[in-house]
Amino acid sequence: ENQWTIIEDKKSRVKNTSTYSIYLKLDESIKDITQSKVQEPKRGQTCGVELSGKCDSIVIKNFICRNFWNDGFNIHKTCTNTVFETICALDCGDDGISAHEKSSIVVKNFVSIGNSTGICHIDQVTASHQDCYISGALGRDIYFQSKPKNLLNNSLKNIFIKSSSAGGVFLGAAPQDKLAVYNLNIVLERTVSAFHFVPDKKANVSAANITISNTEPEKMVLFRKSLFKKFNGEIEKNLSAR
Repeated sequence: ENQWTIIEDKKSRVKNTSTYSIYLKLDESIKDITQSKVQEPKRGQTCGVELSGKCDSIVIKNFICRNFWNDGFNIHKTCTNTVFETICALDCGDDGISAHEKSSIVVKNFVSIGNSTGICHIDQVTASHQDCYISGALGRDIYFQSKPKNLLNNSLKNIFIKSSSAGGVFLGAAPQDKLAVYNLNIVLERTVSAFHFVPDKKANVSAANITISNTEPEKMVLFRKSLFKKFNGEIEKNLSAR
């Protein structure tokens, strides 16, 4: 169970590239491979929702992005005043949501399950996040890369994380950064360093009500149920189809 390997087949004609085969060991009870639920993302659109260029005042609502090579939601260049509300990223190869360059976004009612990272922003991004649930991340739950350029103004409010990731939550804050964290709840599902907070002494940082525990509190259970209800059963339907 849960055994796999990747083997290099041969060198490609393209310089410095190779082709590979992936081998999976299935449960002995599976006699027909079509019953295994093995899935491979198709090449083509690498992200579920992609915004890039110069755009303003766009609202993205009621989306579930599942099984994409890269991010569930990907924002580049100068996408300003962009709102993401009641969105979900499931089992994507990189981030649940990721903003870059000089974008400014608002994220509300966000669910990230089984992605490499739940939330990851870099460059000179301004982003606010409220009412988010993250679980099953592989690399990090939240990753704010503040260098070499400064994240300008980021906030996290009412965030619930079931952390089984290798890197937990990493919040960097470089000079000129403004970072506000309120009601950040982390439940550890493995023995890791869950919370890395690296503020520069010149950064404007405020943080309150940060809790880290080994058991899921009742308030997280209630929050998850309330948030999932906004998706009208579609999250549960997608999770059962895994």
